[in-house]
Amino acid sequence: MRAILLTVLAALSTLSGGWLALRARKHIHLLLGFGAGVLLGATFFDLLPEAIEAAGPRGLCHNVHITKLRIASIRRIVLLCWRTIEGLIPLKLQL
Repeated sequence: MRAILLTVLAALSTLSGGWLALRARKHIHLLLGFGAGVLLGATFFDLLPEAIEAAGPRGLCHNVHITKLRIASIRRIVLLCWRTIEGLIPLKLQL
């Protein structure tokens, strides 16, 4: 009985999500971004306890600092590319 109830709940949520996507065609990019963020967040939080257990206390601290460095680097690259695309910083490439 519980499996049938969960299946019906999943089907209703899928139908409501599809209906919402069809109704909000102008904002489909926002819905897709939100869906991707939810999926990545769920994956991250599902894997986090296992990663903490596998890394141990010292490894976790090291990984956190490396991750902060990677995020800061990616942020700088994205901002530079965004400014270049927007025309705020002229990009001069010589081929």
